[in-house]
Amino acid sequence: MDLAMPGMGGLEALRRIRSHDSNARVLALSAHDDPMHARRALREGALGFLSKRSAPEALIEAVTAVAAGRRYIDASLAQELALADLDGAAKSPVERLSEREFEVFVRLARGATVQRIAEDLKLSASTVGTHLYNIKQKLAVVNQSELTLLAIRHGLIDA
Repeated sequence: MDLAMPGMGGLEALRRIRSHDSNARVLALSAHDDPMHARRALREGALGFLSKRSAPEALIEAVTAVAAGRRYIDASLAQELALADLDGAAKSPVERLSEREFEVFVRLARGATVQRIAEDLKLSASTVGTHLYNIKQKLAVVNQSELTLLAIRHGLIDA
């Protein structure tokens, strides 16, 4: 499944799939090949993670592994994940966001309104507002522009 799905988004879809069927075998695909997206998808229960930029043969290998119930992460991304943990990169402010806060953060950074996010994620606008407050506190930002800039700097969205 693609993590950049319209509507509820890939992480929320993955969360719902896994809550409905804990044995579901999901391979997460993303245009972003950064450790942060991979780590979040794997935490939500994906068995594998593959960048859309990977070689076509890697898709066959990944689907085969995940279908057999084995984990799959591209070797170069696995190395980045390991090195990021060793170097403490996993402790960046963005990594301190909860899964829901991260999802709201990325949507806000892409320009979605609080109301739109609430509708897409089936939350109240008040709940999304609370997430927004917590995000701003954890990331030490004060406005939408700073959120967007931070997301670009972390490679979460394209400029």
